[in-house]
Formats: sequence, structure tokens, C-alpha cells
Amino acid sequence: MPGFFELRLDFVYFLHGIALALLASSAWGLSHLENKRAWSWLALFGAILAGFVWLKGVTCDLGDTPVLQTVRGVLFIGSFFCLVQFARRKLLGMGRMSVRRRVHLLPLGVAAIGIIYGGPEFLIWVFPSFGLLGAVLGSVAFFVRAKKARCADEARRLRLAGLAIGAYSIAMGAFAEQSLLFSLQPPEPGAGPSPWVLAAELFCVVLSAITCWVVGLHYSLLHHAKLLKQSSRYWSRKRTLQLLVFIAVVAIGWFSAEHAVTIKDSDMRSEVLRQTRLIAASIPPEHVTSLQWGEADLTNQDYQELKRRLIALVASNQDMRFVLLTGFKDGKAFFLADSEKPDSPDYSPPGQPYDEADEDYLQAVAKHEPFVIGPLTDRWGAWVSASVPLGAIGVDQRWVTADVDIRATAWNGELRAARLPVLLIMLLISLLLLTFSYTQERIHETLAELTGSEQRNSSLVEGSPNCVQMIDSQGRCLAVNQNGLNALDRRRDEIEGRPFVAIWPAHMQKMVQDSLVFTLTGHSTMFEAEYFRPDGVTIIWRVALTPVLDEKREVRSVVAISVDISDLKETEKDLLAAKEAAETATKAKSEFLAVMSHEIRTPLGGVIGMLNVLRKQPMTPEQQLYTDLAHENAETLLSILDEVLDAAKVEAGKLTLETIPFEPAIQFSRVLEPMRVRAEAKGITLTWTLDPNLPEVLHGDPTRLRQVLANLLSNALKFTSRGRIKTSIAATKTAPGRINLCISVKDTGIGMTAEQLTRLFTRFEQADVSTTRKFGGTGLGLSIVKSLADQMGGNVTVESTPGSGTTFTFNASLLEGAVSDLQKNGTRSTQDTTALPKHRARLHVLCAEDDATNQVAAEFLVTQMGHTIEFVENGKQAVEWLSRNRAAVILMDNRMPVMDGFQATQFIRDPASNVIDHQVYIIANTANATSGYRERCLAAGMNDYLTKPLRETELYAAFDRVITLLENKGCVLPPMPEAPRINLVHAAPPPTAMAAPDGLSEAELFAIIGEDSQNQPTDPTSQLPPEAIARIAAQYFADTPVRLAEIRLALDPPDATTLARAAHSLKSTSRYVQAGELSALGAKMEQLADDGQLAEITGLLALAEKEFATLLNQQQAAKASSLT
Repeated sequence: MPGFFELRLDFVYFLHGIALALLASSAWGLSHLENKRAWSWLALFGAILAGFVWLKGVTCDLGDTPVLQTVRGVLFIGSFFCLVQFARRKLLGMGRMSVRRRVHLLPLGVAAIGIIYGGPEFLIWVFPSFGLLGAVLGSVAFFVRAKKARCADEARRLRLAGLAIGAYSIAMGAFAEQSLLFSLQPPEPGAGPSPWVLAAELFCVVLSAITCWVVGLHYSLLHHAKLLKQSSRYWSRKRTLQLLVFIAVVAIGWFSAEHAVTIKDSDMRSEVLRQTRLIAASIPPEHVTSLQWGEADLTNQDYQELKRRLIALVASNQDMRFVLLTGFKDGKAFFLADSEKPDSPDYSPPGQPYDEADEDYLQAVAKHEPFVIGPLTDRWGAWVSASVPLGAIGVDQRWVTADVDIRATAWNGELRAARLPVLLIMLLISLLLLTFSYTQERIHETLAELTGSEQRNSSLVEGSPNCVQMIDSQGRCLAVNQNGLNALDRRRDEIEGRPFVAIWPAHMQKMVQDSLVFTLTGHSTMFEAEYFRPDGVTIIWRVALTPVLDEKREVRSVVAISVDISDLKETEKDLLAAKEAAETATKAKSEFLAVMSHEIRTPLGGVIGMLNVLRKQPMTPEQQLYTDLAHENAETLLSILDEVLDAAKVEAGKLTLETIPFEPAIQFSRVLEPMRVRAEAKGITLTWTLDPNLPEVLHGDPTRLRQVLANLLSNALKFTSRGRIKTSIAATKTAPGRINLCISVKDTGIGMTAEQLTRLFTRFEQADVSTTRKFGGTGLGLSIVKSLADQMGGNVTVESTPGSGTTFTFNASLLEGAVSDLQKNGTRSTQDTTALPKHRARLHVLCAEDDATNQVAAEFLVTQMGHTIEFVENGKQAVEWLSRNRAAVILMDNRMPVMDGFQATQFIRDPASNVIDHQVYIIANTANATSGYRERCLAAGMNDYLTKPLRETELYAAFDRVITLLENKGCVLPPMPEAPRINLVHAAPPPTAMAAPDGLSEAELFAIIGEDSQNQPTDPTSQLPPEAIARIAAQYFADTPVRLAEIRLALDPPDATTLARAAHSLKSTSRYVQAGELSALGAKMEQLADDGQLAEITGLLALAEKEFATLLNQQQAAKASSLT
């Protein structure tokens, strides 16, 4: 039996490698089903180790060399490196444990220690070290994976795979390189393995087959579970067929190899028999006849001659191991002469009995015919023997033969070499079958996925209630779902194959075609279009076009999904009508609030003022009581009105804050002192503490902070009948330059329950109904406080216990300031009606402005502040003026003829230009207040930005910044001549009139309800004297017909630049005479001219001319009335 496997060891290696290749194929398939990286490493393990085994089969047939040993060692180590990587990735993917990469150094360390202490021959221990490491980690990975199995059968398969891979790895580590177990030198070519080596090889083949079968079964079941049921049955049959084909190929290869071996064996036997006959013919019979068959032949000259000839024959033919003469007597064999020298351990003296002669050999000799027999085994080894009879020689007629012995291992090596081409062909065919099988699996799996995807897509498309169409790159409809046909009221042949655009009405086809062309460029688009059904029903579709791209990112087709929005459009019309009605009602309400504010606050201010005067007059106690009651009720009415108006601002999102420097101690004292007087009147003690760390100056909105404190204190006074109210104002630094201002008001009033606290900051909410009856109020104050806290980046909290009192805490994030900020700040509160101080120095202003109305307004404002001004009409004139003169500041319009403001600024800032001062301060003065325009001006090199119409406070602040900058540069400015302060209120009220209390103006209410700023009753000329207003109006009515004529002429031939400049002038100047509609038309025409859409301006120009005619008639009528 060992001889059988020894002869066919290469076939064993072939089967071993095939099993590993199948393992690699199954693992690679699993990499597409679960944890791709882990199973890919196992596939590499099988593939590389298969190459290692097949290389061993080749060396088994052709012999081994040190180079091949090195290659095999690299393949072995590489394969088990992959096995360890598989285990690492598998364990890591399941979250069980983390095996570090350094684990690969463990077997290499074992080998290094062996070499250091035992020499190079200990390098062989790297193989079992890697095998043991791979066995442990591979088994653990499979056992851990078994714990997550979907069923018990799968768990058993995985555990069996773990046991098989562990045992296989240990066996391969122990027996992978048997030739290295004894010597690092290459073995003799043709040397056969020992029986235990054959057993080890067969054991490894069995374990690899088990591992391959278990992993392959696991892959097959997972693969079938993934496929559709019908596809699974089909693929199971196909896999069985492929297995049968593979077995047939192996069987055919086996028989072909055996046939090749049979032919080779026959040829070799014929050849060795021929050589033996030649040897027999070369032996002289007389030399054989003289032999005595014993020790006496040692001195026989004929024996010595025969001995010399036999030794020469072996020396000349390396394939022959022994050439000898054998005699037979009484059925026994005797050595007469051999080819070994007397000092050889294999030497046989003449006449030595051959007691180990095989019975088959003796029977063949007895036939007295030439023959070849073997392999036969004796104490000298295994041999293939050829025997040719020399005949019955001598007096006793004893039978003598000439024999030739050839090593069986060399003989079998020749036979295996003859089988090698067949095995290589079989290997190639097997690999092709594996590749074909794997490719078929992938193709079939892809087809199954495509089929499933098509079925799902078909179900989605057919199940969609919308019209779904597929359109090719030529714009033709390829397919449409049934619901789409029902909605279109068309037959399938009327839609499919026809252009997509053709089904739409004529007036919609251009828009549909443009959308389709845009989609074919690779962009999704959506449009709404009408569709007329054949039955006369009109449908409004919302169509979404989505491109379908191929692997080259080119549009292959387009998917059109049309949704019927006819009902939605009807609903939108109803909602729009309801919205317009609601907006009309809201506008009416807001206008009523505006009128109410105007009509109530003015007389109310007079009432409060007269009551204050009256309270200072001598009165009886009863009169004093009545006056105080009247004054208190008037103040209450005023606070209610303020709260309602503030709530309107909050609702409209128009409650804005200003940021100016203020002194918190002074501002809060303006609230605390009056509140202290009110508290003492009720018999309540009001105390307050100011944090010593409270900065002297903060940046924020002092008016709103006073409102917060007043509101909290008013609530405390309202709900506290006895006890005390404690107020604390603290400051904490939260970041460099930023302060958290904390206002806390604690009272000993009635308190609130937890349920009441949840509704506290809701508008028009109070603790309960009895609160309103008993204490009054609107329930708006705290909601306003909360809104202010949110806008200031803070919050408001409350802690309360019924019967014990309440504590309100208000936090706001503010910027820390300095005392110098109070002087440097050029802005004032919008409600500050005090006179502005004169500037510290006098400026010479250059105004680049082409509109005469704007020039008049600028001249009055600048000269009224005590400064001097000169005018140029375009940027070119400004540059020429600056090349001869100096100016402290330039008011630069951006849209002027010849050279606009941006070009002029660029020229001024250019060091190569002939301007005297390239760093002159430039203020952009433009009617364009769109988002980002200010940044554009600053980026162009301008220093500041003001919008038209010019307002005195803004211009004053800008000039203040110019003076500060020039002083910081060390410039010497002329002093401001003595002149009266600039008063923002030009018409002083009569001595008996009282200033209206703080609150919302009528203009602010228009801002709340969203009216355009150009339609607000805010008058930009309100800060100018009457003579300036009259001059501006006269200039406006003189210039506007010219501007309208410029726009008309710029339409034909088209001149967008001139048209935009004239429209820009119309927009800005109309604001000075409260012509909001005309200013808005100018803005629209300017925008259209900038966009190049001149054709759409004709209609707007007609409206502008009509509006100006109306305005002119009104002005003339007013003028005639004043004359009358």
C-alpha cells in the first residue's frame, strides 16, 4: 500500500491543492456576503497554500533545490500570515476581541531564538510555530462566529470548520517541509518519502477536504438564502452538475495519468531488459563455467575478470544500482559475482546464498526466460530487477542468470515525471472550471439581483398613484405605468414611442422642452404645467424630471414623475384669498393701532402734563386726592398702551435693539428712584444694591434695560401689599470684553404656584382671573421681558412660593465699554430730542453727486453743521479736483455718468495716480441698501457707508468718525467757528405744550406691519429748516421730468448704463418728497437695467410718468391753496 501512494504522491498533492483552491473559492464567495475583508484573507490563505502544495508536487517529480525550498517557505509563511489576518479581522468585526498585528512576530521570534541557540537547522521551527498560531486563532474565530449563527445547524458547521482548520494548521505546520526535518541540504533526486510522511500527507489531504467541504457548504447555504427561491433551486442543480463535471475531469485525469504511467513503465522495462540482454551477451560463458560458487573463486582469474566487467558496467550507467550473476540450485539463489567492491557494505562474496529472494522472482527464474519484475524489497532496499538466463552451465548444469537491479524510487520518479504533464493539464482544467463556476455564480447572482431590483422597481412604479414615465435620450417615452395611462386618459400606444413633449398643449411645449433639455445635461428639474385630457378635463401636473446616469456619468435616460396638483392649486387659491383677507384685517388692525397711538398718546401726554402742573398748585386735601387719583390712572393707561404696542412689535418680529455706550448706574437710578417713591407711598421698603464690579460704561440698549427693570419692579409693587422689595444689580465677566448683567428683584408678595409659573411668560396670561380683577394689567409685561432677554443673549428665571414671595432674575450679555466711548460715540437714541453738540473741528467736504436734488439736501445738512462743501457731478471731475486740492472727506455717489464711484475710488487709491491725497476718507452715499452692498463699497476702498436720503444724525456720526481718525493721525484741523448748536427739533413747542411720552411712533407701527420703508410717513427732511425743504422740493420737481426723459431716450437705442443711472437718481430723490411709489418704481427700473432686461421697463416707465403727473398736480394744487 505505501508503494501505491508513493508512486502516486504527486496526485495526492494535486488533490490537496484542489481542496485548498475550492476553499479559497468558497471564502471569496463569502466575502461578498458577510465581512468582506475577513473572508478575503481566508481566500488568500487557501490560494497561497494551494500554490505551496502544488509546488511540492512538482518537486516530488522533478527533484528539489534550495531555491524551491526558499520559495515554498515564503509561500507557507505568507499563507499562514493570511490565516492570522482572517482571524484578527473576524474577531474584530464581531466586536469580541482585538488581536494586535504584532502577533505575527511570535513565530518569527521562536525561529530567531532557535537560530541563536541551536543553529540554522532550527529555522524549521518557524513552520510549526506559524501552524500553531494559525490553528489557535482560526479555530477561535470560527467558534466565536458560531455563537452568532442563525440556526443550530449553522453553528455546528462553523464549529466543525473551526476544529478542521485547527487540526489542519497544526498538521501542516508539523509536516509541511519533511525534507527539512533532517537536513538543510537538498535531498537526493528521486528519494522517496518514508511511510509516516505518506501518512501525514494523506492526513493533511483529509483535513483540507473537510475544511473545504464545511466552508463550501456554509457558503452554499448562505448564497441560496440570498437568492430568490426559484433561483436557489436552479443554482443548486447547476452546482451539482458542476461538481459532477469536476469529478469526471478528475477521474479522466486519473485514468489518463495511469495510462501514461503504464506506457512509461512498459517502455522502461523493455529498455532495461534490452540492456540486461546486452550485458548477458557480453559475459564469456567459459568464465562462468570456471566458477566454483564459493570462496575459492576469490583467487580465480575468471571471477576477477567478471568482477571487473560488472563494476565497469555500473560505473558507466548510473541508472543501474547492481549488476550481478546469480546461480540457482535446488530452488535456491546464490550470488556468484556482483558489481560491488570488496570494501563496500553492500558487497556479496561468491557463493553467498540469497535467502531474501522473493517467491515471485524465483518462479519467474524457473521459467528460464528473460523478465523484468518489481519493485521487490530486500535488506538492500526496493528494486526493479531485470533477469536474462545464461543457461545451464558447468558439469552440474546449474542455472545462471545475469541480473540488473534499479532503485524503485528512481524508477517511480521516472514514472511520476511521465505523469506530470497530465497533472498540469488537469490542474489547468480544474482552475478553469473553478474560475468558470465562480464567474457563473457572480453572473447569476447579479442577474438575480437585477431581476429582484426590476421586480421591486416595477412594483414601485406600478404601485405609484402618480404618472411615471421613462424617457430616452432622444426625448421619446419608453414606458409609462398603468396609473399614468389612466390619469392621462390615453392608450399605451399613444404614449410609448412618441415624443414626451407631444402630449402637452401647444402653449406648454416650449417650457417642457426646455426643462427636458436641461435635464439631459445631468441636472434634475421640476415644473408645473397644464394638461388637457381627451375628455375635456384640465389637470395641473407638477412634473419632476430626474436624469439616469451610466457608469461614465452620462445621461442614459430620464425619469418623469407627474403629480396631479389640481386640488392643491384650488386649495392654494382659497388659502391665498383667506391670507389676503387676514392680511387686510391685520393691516386694518395695525392702522387702527397707529391712529389710536397718535390720537390717544398726544392728548394723554397733555393730560399727564396738566395734572403734573395742577399737583404743584395749592389745593385742599380732597382736591389733592382727586388729582393724585387722576394722575395715577393716566399713568396706568399710558403703561397699558406702551405694553400693547411693544407686544405688537414682538409679534411682528420688529422689536430691535440698539447698541450704544451708556452708564448703567445712572440709567438704573432713573428707574429705581421713582419706584422707591411709589413703594414708600404703599408703605413698602424698596432697597437696592449695585455690584462694585459693575463697569462704569456698558454697550447695549439702555432704554430697553430700564423697561425691564421698571416692569419687574412694577409687578413687585403690584403684588406686594406689605414687607419689602430687594433689588440687586450684578456683573460677571464671562469672556474678555463681555459682561453678564444680572438684575434680580425679590419681593414678599402673594407668590405663585408651580402650575401658574408654567403660564407666566405667555402673552395675555396672568396667575388667574382674579389677578386681573384685583390687580389689573394686561399680562404682556413679562412676555416682553422674556423677548428682550432672548434678544440680549440671556434669559429670565423665576422662583416663587405661594404666600412667601417671588424672585425674578434677568440676565443679559453685554459688551464692556470705557468712558471715552461716551464722547466718541456719534449716535444717539432714536428718542433723544436734545440738541447735537457742534463738532470739534471743521471739515472741508467734496460731494460727488450728479443729482441736483441730492446736492441741495447735502449742502443744507453739511453747512448747517458748520462745515464747508464743494460739488462735482461725476467721478472724473472728482479725480481732477483732488489732483489740485485737498478735502477732509468725500461724499461719493456710486452711480454717476462718465466715471462711477467705484472707478473713482479705485483711481484715488492708486498710488500711481496724480491725486494729492490717496488716503482721503471716502463715504459711500448711495440709494442702494441691498444686502451685501455695504461690504462691496468697503471692499472697493471706501471707508464708510451712508444710504440716501441723508439723515442728519447719521451724517453727524460719520463726520465725528472722520474727525477722530484724522486727529489720531496727527492732522491739524481748523477749529469750528462759534455757532449755535444743531437742534434736531427745529420747531420748538409752545410753552404750554408737553412732550409726548416715550412709545411707538406711527412710522414704527407701519414698520411692524411690514409696509415698505418708502411708504412710511417718516420724512427724511423733517430735520431740515423750511427753506431747505422748499428748495429741495423745487429742485425735485424741476429735475424729475428730465430724469424720466433720460429713461425714455435710453430705451431706444438701448443704453442700460444711462437708464440705470437716471432710475437710480429717481429712486433716491423721490424719498425727499415722500413719493414712495415713484421711488419704488425707480428702484425696479434700476434693477432691470442692471440685469439687462430693458424690454420690461416700458410698462414701469409709463406707471412712473403717471405717478409723477399725479404728484405734480397735488403739488400745484397745494401751492394754489396756500396762495389763496
